[in-house]
Amino acid sequence: MKKKCIVAGVSLIMVGVLAVTMVTFHIPQRVFGGQPQTNVVPGQPVSGGPVIPQLTEDEKAKAKEIALADPRLQEVLQGTVWTIAPDGIGVWHTSADMGMQKIGAVLKIDFAQPYQISYNWPFPTDSEDSSGCFSYNETTIYESFPVKILTILVDLRTEKVVMIAPMTDRSVLSSGLS
Repeated sequence: MKKKCIVAGVSLIMVGVLAVTMVTFHIPQRVFGGQPQTNVVPGQPVSGGPVIPQLTEDEKAKAKEIALADPRLQEVLQGTVWTIAPDGIGVWHTSADMGMQKIGAVLKIDFAQPYQISYNWPFPTDSEDSSGCFSYNETTIYESFPVKILTILVDLRTEKVVMIAPMTDRSVLSSGLS
C-alpha cells in the first residue's frame, strides 16, 4: 500500500513541490521528510540555524559536466532546443534539522518552447540511517508532461544524476502545445 501511495503522489510532488525548488535551489523537505523552507540564501543562516552551503565554481562546472553526460538526460533532451538557465545551477542540501549538509547541485534547463515528453522520470526518495545521515533511494515514474523546464539533481558525492523532473507553467497546461 505504501508503494502505491508514493507512486500516486509523485506527480503532484514533482510538479507542485519542485516549483519551490527553482526559487530556492533547495529540494523542499516534503520530498525528504519535513517542511519546505522559504527565503533561503546560500551562505546565510536560516532563522538562526546553520549556514546554507554554497557551491564553488568547480562544483558547478562538475555538476554541469555530470548532468550533460547522463544518458537519461541526453535522451530527454534529444531533438529539443534548450539552454541551462543563467541562474540555473544552485545547491542541493539537507534540511536545517540535518545540519544543511551539501549533497550536490540543482540544475535548471529551459526549453525554447514546451515539448510533450513521455519518460520514466527518475527521482529520489529519502531515507535516514540510524546515525542520522541523509541518504536516498532512486525510483522512477512514467508520465507524460508538456515540459518547459527541467530540474536536475546531481549528487556530487556519487557523481550521479538522481532526478530529472519536468516542470511547466499554467499557460502551457491551459493552452496546450503548439
